[in-house]
Amino acid sequence: MRPSHGTASGVERLRRHLPLSGWVGVVAWLGTRSVMALVLATLCLYVREDVGYYAVQLQSVPMLRSHGLGGTLVEYPVPAVWLLEALRVPAGASSAVYVYAFALLMVLLDTFCCWALWTHHSRLGALLWIGFTFCIGPLLWFRIDLVPAVCVLVAAHQRNRRPVLSGAAVGLGAAMKLWPALLVLPLLGADRAGRRRGLGLVGLGGALGALSWLAEGWTRSVSPLGWQNGRGLQVESVWATPLMAARLVSDGWHVRLSRYNAYEVFGPGVPTLVRLASGSMLVVVGLGLVLCWLIGFGGAGLPGHRLSAALAPERRRDRDRALLLGLVAMICAVIVADKTFSPQYMIWLAGPFAVLSSAQWRSGDRRHGAVLVVMTLCCAALTQLIFPLNYSALVTATDPGVAVSALLVARNALMCVLAGHSAALALSGAWRLGRPAPAHLPSSTQPDDEEPHA
Repeated sequence: MRPSHGTASGVERLRRHLPLSGWVGVVAWLGTRSVMALVLATLCLYVREDVGYYAVQLQSVPMLRSHGLGGTLVEYPVPAVWLLEALRVPAGASSAVYVYAFALLMVLLDTFCCWALWTHHSRLGALLWIGFTFCIGPLLWFRIDLVPAVCVLVAAHQRNRRPVLSGAAVGLGAAMKLWPALLVLPLLGADRAGRRRGLGLVGLGGALGALSWLAEGWTRSVSPLGWQNGRGLQVESVWATPLMAARLVSDGWHVRLSRYNAYEVFGPGVPTLVRLASGSMLVVVGLGLVLCWLIGFGGAGLPGHRLSAALAPERRRDRDRALLLGLVAMICAVIVADKTFSPQYMIWLAGPFAVLSSAQWRSGDRRHGAVLVVMTLCCAALTQLIFPLNYSALVTATDPGVAVSALLVARNALMCVLAGHSAALALSGAWRLGRPAPAHLPSSTQPDDEEPHA
């Protein structure tokens, strides 16, 4: 795919200036992962504790049993627990071996994503995946969130090539962690690809949901929703930011480990902020519905908008770019709105962020794309500085760290800007789709499913 007349993609500009042969990707991956391993070994071995918790919980459940999962890891969807339990086969009864088996699986997934992006998408996208995950740090290897992140990467990459697979990947991601279900809204549409993505989602997502219900019952199948609903205000969340800042000058708020295995803030105003956070998720759903209407249905019904204009061949690149921006905007909105902004949530952005790198930008929008890249990398790097590198100073019961609290405020403020910026780009691009194309806009002769390669 070549950019339209008068434009040049970042991939092509990078190709002209850098010799992106295969060894560049290998050196970049090995170098960054070596540094991540060093940081893990010397500064933050405790990031493995969540995986150790999985092992301890699963050790009390026999591999063969007739009563199902019962109360095991009720905070996770049933298919995710099936995956976690499958790792017990090579690990046996050893929690230490289980931790290493889990980390090895995540390293293999990370390697696969880098290779797939480099060979089948764009080399710039692979380098951005490497750089972005490097900014997140060794946490990448010790959280199950990488699995749905890979599913979203597949969905974004195969959105036009194999739309049924794209929708099925979203369904699998939602079966592992619930949040990818919201991404189906921008992916739906009246065009053939949109319908097939919906078919893939309903097919695999529905099958896994039905299997979970038949195997473990309704109560266990919906237990992650109840767990999430009951949680309080996690200290890293955007909604907790003013209280975490006020905690530096007042003892009216305190932090402690809750029964949900997370550090939460307690004190005046917390119930109100929790209600606001829950209400803000309705705004996220509304954003998804608007993007679905504008991207998938051309804003049909709005003055000056027609579905036929949105589906015109000359709008294929604009529609594709708006769809990718919609995925990024939805993920950022979920992170900002959630009352539990766990650090591993940043992993969710890795896939769409890498795929978006090869989008064909309008000449006037190219600067906005660069700003999006810089802000996303900064948010990921600040997240690692907060957790795991300085987390103990943030959650200490007395004398909270001023520096790490300032990092938290800066990260959350930048995350809000990133969410607003990505949503504005997605909405503005989606708004133009259903309007009649300018007469001078050339028709695209390339199929939608081509991707540029460096």
